[in-house]
Amino acid sequence: NNTATTTTTLPLQQQHCHYNNTSTTTTTLPLQQQHCHYNNTSTTTTTLPLQQHFHYNNNTATTTTTLPLQQQHCHYNNNTATTTTLPLQQHCHYNNNTATTTTTLPLQQQHCHYNNTATTTTLPLQQHCHYNNTVTTTTLPLQQHCHYNNTATTTTLPLQQHCHYNNTATTTTLPLQQHCHYNNNTATTTTTLPLQQQHCHYNNNTATTTTLPLQQQHCHYNNTATTTTLPLQQQHCHYNNTATTTTTLPLQQHCHYNNTATTTTLPLQQQHCHYNNNTATTTTLPLQQHCHYNNTATTTTLPLQQQHCHYNNTVTTTTLPLQQHCHYNNNTVTTTTTLPLQQQHCHYNNTATTTT
Repeated sequence: NNTATTTTTLPLQQQHCHYNNTSTTTTTLPLQQQHCHYNNTSTTTTTLPLQQHFHYNNNTATTTTTLPLQQQHCHYNNNTATTTTLPLQQHCHYNNNTATTTTTLPLQQQHCHYNNTATTTTLPLQQHCHYNNTVTTTTLPLQQHCHYNNTATTTTLPLQQHCHYNNTATTTTLPLQQHCHYNNNTATTTTTLPLQQQHCHYNNNTATTTTLPLQQQHCHYNNTATTTTLPLQQQHCHYNNTATTTTTLPLQQHCHYNNTATTTTLPLQQQHCHYNNNTATTTTLPLQQHCHYNNTATTTTLPLQQQHCHYNNTVTTTTLPLQQHCHYNNNTVTTTTTLPLQQQHCHYNNTATTTT
């Protein structure tokens, strides 16, 4: 909080220092991974040579800041930086002031934000860049959102793709508006996602045959899926383990299958169901239900529209006739709970035998 007129020396790594008032002496932070804040005036020279994380929040830095090596993370919020060189794979934000010098980001994997004016900017290959203000020269040929962390030998991303390739992908065809992630392993076979607005993740293993024919599918395949058919629109399905049989989710379902589900039928529209732990042998949720089943539910009937119900444990018989919002959190309710009027908002944490 007060004035330090002596010399402060922090020569080693991982220092965390705050200078709230005026520091007229020389501060030397020569090694990597320093975290320093200068809230007031620093007239001396600050040298942060390798992989620093620093903020200049309030005052002017008149000296030259040199960040020559990769992976710098620097913020210049208020004042002018006369010379800045960020040659390879930088993550930099220029929030308030003008950078009049030439910024060259020639290689892939740049992530740069320019809120103010950038006089010359070259982003040659499938960059992820945000330009909030004026950009005089920008070349982004086809609306791509792509990250290439490793080597991609052959990649065709013709129209509005959102793709991440962390490892090597030998052959990949994503024709129309796909959202796909290939994170860990090599996909040597041809993956065909023919229709628009598919959302698919292939995280770990090889998917030999995958057919997602209709629009707006949201599917995750973490392990091996030999044959999977999701024929209708707006499905939201997760398969974390192996699903050998065919699962049919006909209309606007939102379902998660973390373990093995042998036979599951969710016939009507706008169901929101999670099967987290155990096997559900028979479940019928006919009209616009929002239900969670964490454990085993043998038979559950929620017949009317717009119910919002949570069943953490086993519920044998429950009737909620009209637009109820009810939570059954902890205990077992064996009797019939009748809430006859519309738009009730009820919480049952323990056992309620009869409530009107």
